[in-house]
Amino acid sequence: MSQAKLPEYAAQAKKRVDAFRASLEEESDRGLVLVGGAFLEEELKELLRVYFALQRRLLNPASQSAQELENTVKSLFSFQGGGPLSTFAGKSNLAYALGLLEKYEFRSLGSFSKLRNKFAHNIESNTLQSPQVVDLVKNFLDSKKVERDAVADRVAKLAYQLIARTVILSQDDLPAETTLQLLGFARGDPYGLSQKT
Repeated sequence: MSQAKLPEYAAQAKKRVDAFRASLEEESDRGLVLVGGAFLEEELKELLRVYFALQRRLLNPASQSAQELENTVKSLFSFQGGGPLSTFAGKSNLAYALGLLEKYEFRSLGSFSKLRNKFAHNIESNTLQSPQVVDLVKNFLDSKKVERDAVADRVAKLAYQLIARTVILSQDDLPAETTLQLLGFARGDPYGLSQKT
């Protein structure tokens, strides 16, 4: 695997995130948080699903059929069945425990999950400036300011990190060991997420 493929993977991730970030401009503050939360949760789910498949290839590729694995993974994410990964928090906790998230990303996702839940379950929270959510927004941004663009940008940056890792993990043409090494490409803090704004 050459380093030349890394920009291709980065471009795939960036393209998806750019489209997502642009779509957030059309949303109200509530929509920004709810749609952003749904997108991040779905990307966490996809990252975990791809990670499970990679581990299966690494550990014992013949022990379980693809369909059996898919059914098992679906049951983990099943909300109706009370699957342990049916919640945003469950997904982010496992991703962090598996080393798929950096500490600052895990904290940001946790803060955003609380913000999303407040918007989803409190009809009075209409804007990012609403008294019910302003402290949650500041905590998510790690800032004393509440700025809509900063919220959308941070959500997009988190999405990029998740998608970049998923794209790398999903490369079937790479040996599993190489794929795990390439996760270093999507590590670190290339967008300053851990910096105060």
